[in-house]
Formats: sequence, C-alpha cells, structure tokens
Amino acid sequence: MMTSPSRCVSRFYRVALAAAAVVAIAATAAIGAGARSWIGAPFPGFFVLANRVIPSVGLTSWSGTRDGAVYQRAVIAIDGSPVASASDVYLRVANHAPGHAFTYTLRRGTTTETLALASHRFSQVDYSMIFGAYLMNGIFYLLLGLLAAWMLPDTDLGRAVLFVGCVAGIFALSAVSLYGPESEMRVHALAEAFFPATLVYLAVVFPREHSWLIGPVAGLGWWLSLALAVPYQILIEQPAAYSLLHAACEAYLGLAGIGLVTSLLVERARAGEAATPLLRAALAGALLGLGVPAVVMTLSGLTGGGIPVNVAATTGFLFPACFAFGLVRQDVATRRRAVAASLA
Repeated sequence: MMTSPSRCVSRFYRVALAAAAVVAIAATAAIGAGARSWIGAPFPGFFVLANRVIPSVGLTSWSGTRDGAVYQRAVIAIDGSPVASASDVYLRVANHAPGHAFTYTLRRGTTTETLALASHRFSQVDYSMIFGAYLMNGIFYLLLGLLAAWMLPDTDLGRAVLFVGCVAGIFALSAVSLYGPESEMRVHALAEAFFPATLVYLAVVFPREHSWLIGPVAGLGWWLSLALAVPYQILIEQPAAYSLLHAACEAYLGLAGIGLVTSLLVERARAGEAATPLLRAALAGALLGLGVPAVVMTLSGLTGGGIPVNVAATTGFLFPACFAFGLVRQDVATRRRAVAASLA
C-alpha cells in the first residue's frame, strides 16, 4: 500500500518539529551551562555590553545597580585609565578581589560623571534570578511556538504563535550570553526589534481573527520593526545611538504587549461563559506573564532605560505556559465533543 504524498509531508513536518524541540532543549541547556562560568567570578556590580554600555539589568543587592544611576551609561575609564571594550572592564575587575573599589568614568550623551563602586562576587542566587529567569522564558516560548505549529498547522493563529514563540525565545536565550567580555549583541538586537511585530500579528488573529486587519495592521507592525532593526544593526556599536534605539524597541514592545492584553480582556468580557478554554488560559497567563512585563518595558523605554528590565522575566514565563495549557485543553475539549457527536 503506497503512502500518499500529503501524508509523507505531514509526517516529515511533525518529525521536524519534534527534532526542533529536542534542539531547543539542548541549546537551552548548553547556554545555561555556559553561563555558569559567571558563578564565583568577580564583576563590577553591573553588567557591561560589548559597546561599553551598562544595560538596564541588575539586582538591588548590586552596588552598581541599586538605584539605577548607571543604566545606559557608557564606561569610558576605570581609575582614570581609558577602556576600549567590555573586556577591558571585566579584566580590570577580575585582577582584584571582590569588594575592591573602582572609580568609573561614565558618559551618557554629553554628560560625564565619576562614580566609586565596589566589585562583587557573582553568586548562585544572581545566576538564578538573572540567567535562570531568561532560560525559563526562552525555553517556554520556544516550546510554545513549536506546540502551536504542531497543533494548528496552516492557520494564521498557528503561524502567529510560532513567530511569537521563536522570536521571544531567541530574545530571552540570547540575553544569557549578552553581558560577557566577548558578547555578541546583534542577534539579541534583531529579536528585540521584531518581537513587538509578532505580538501585533497575534493580536489581530487571536482571540478573534480580524482577517481584514491582518494585512494592513500586521504589515505595519513588521515595517515598524524593520525600521528599527536596520539602524539598530548599523549603529549598535555607538553607545548613544544604541541606547536611543534600545529605548524605542522597549517602548514598542511594551505598547504591543499592552495592546494584546487589552484585546484579550475585551474579548473575555464579551464572551462571558462562552469563552473558550484557550481564551481563558491565555488571559490568565497574559495578566502577569505579558501585562506586567509590557508595563515594565514601556516605562523603561520612556525613561531611557531607567528601570531594570530583568524584572519582566520574573513572571514572563507565565504567558507561554498558560497559552500552551490552553491549546492542549481546547484540543482535548474539541476531541471530546467530536467523540460525543459520533456516538449520539
């Protein structure tokens, strides 16, 4: 008995998705293992990007980020000696025991300031709260995207969730290796620019598909992301331009997230008791897993990076987790109705 071409394609598609899930899990584990080199190492009490900018990421226990005064400033000198890269900063700090005080010369725009800050030893708690949160968000989003591609093939909703899952997953996982001495920023910046467009696409196809909006609204979302991504890649090594474009991407991402959460709230209220399992689960996850991060991103973007965005990762995993639960639950409910109808 010959197998039809369509069945072969479907089988290959599912095998490819299963293989992609295995690769995603393995890649997440490898990235997490690589980041463990931070544990026990001296560091400035803040992170430094490859372009010498201090990112809006930190904990209140770190001397450098306790009040957010150093965020989005470029390190131009340590103890009066100029630095040309993040490697220079980390190497200088690594040559002294944790607790040693360094004098940093920082610049933002035309303003230059000098701060004396003690270095810290990066702890297991630091790893868990920063990198652990990124890793959890990354793998949850990637697996959500693959699950949607498996359960909703050839649908706008399936494609939208796949795009959200893949881009958000890359955004979170690439952040794990963003702060090291020899970090690569371009992949993360690209994902940051296009993440909002995926949320816009999802908002016009779920929970209610607005077919007449998919072209113009989703298209506008992609064009806005492209308009940010191109100069972002070109100017990523320029501290002032980087901070400006980063803030724009944050604000765009936050507003897109708020728009999606608002759409879910409106549709849930409109549906009442007729709300589908997917809508119920998606809204439950969106309130904390998307709404809170969206507000954080918006405020950080509008304040020029004044708020640590790693706070968003604390609850971010709830949205993909709840959305995936809703997909499975709705599929089970649909199958049960089909069985009941066949037996009636």
